[in-house]
Amino acid sequence: MDVPVSARPRSYVNEESQGGSYLVNCILNLEKIEENIYRAHHSWKSSNLQRVYGGQVVGQAQVAAGNTVDSNLSVHSLHCYFLRAGDRNKPIVYKVENLRDGQSYATRLVQAVQNGKSIFTMIISFHRQEVSHFQHQCQMPDVPLPSNLLSDEQLLHKLEATPGVPQAVKDRVRSHFENAITMEYRRVDPVSLVKPTDKTSKIVLWVRAIGDIGDDMNMHRCVAAYMSDNYLATTCVYASNIKIKVGMLTSLDHTIWFHAPFRADDWLLFDFDSHWSGNGRGMATGKIWTEDGRLVMTVSQEVVLRHKL
Repeated sequence: MDVPVSARPRSYVNEESQGGSYLVNCILNLEKIEENIYRAHHSWKSSNLQRVYGGQVVGQAQVAAGNTVDSNLSVHSLHCYFLRAGDRNKPIVYKVENLRDGQSYATRLVQAVQNGKSIFTMIISFHRQEVSHFQHQCQMPDVPLPSNLLSDEQLLHKLEATPGVPQAVKDRVRSHFENAITMEYRRVDPVSLVKPTDKTSKIVLWVRAIGDIGDDMNMHRCVAAYMSDNYLATTCVYASNIKIKVGMLTSLDHTIWFHAPFRADDWLLFDFDSHWSGNGRGMATGKIWTEDGRLVMTVSQEVVLRHKL
């Protein structure tokens, strides 16, 4: 059963501090231009990613859509297409269209625009809390808890102190830690990060947002959407053949189903896998769990996957 939120009108726009979260106060903080139109001024920037990070656009579009529905509704699914690469140095405008307001569900269409062209589109559905007599879920993987795993900083120090590790490997591992300003990890299999093999077909890691997100459960879903795009596409490379050099790896679409309430600033287990690749594409799926074993999200993504010529 969902966690009820305040009956006040929802507003993620230009609010004051929400517990010091960089994600909430900067990246997911949108300016309202006019009715159903919002602008994002901030982008997360990485030396490895020259375009806009896909999870950022998903999270920002979700915030924009959430501003147009009743606060007693919670997002339960979203389906996105990435149409063009976004410029991380320019603002993104989000246009929200009201497709339907029903008694139990509300549906919105969101377009993200840069330079007068759509770079992204999303259909998102919100659901009013209700009691269900049908309840089940699959079992969470048996993995170590995050408290028993090393932080990325500890892993990097351990790697630096290990004799014989090539500098190229150290640089690659260090590059994975660049997004520490928004989220932190506890890696179930850190060896695969240093030296993935042909048998590495899954990525399993604990993730949580840095900073206090606050008490609005809808914002926790927006933050989780932002986080869900990280490492998902990489499973297609691991599952196919790690020895093949990648020439292009980029998301085509992204889908999330939200099952139950959670906090994105608590540890969440990301269990990502890829079951198919071919014809220049790859398919990745994932389940996201809370530390106490509740399945709270399911994600899927298709990517462009091409070898380096």
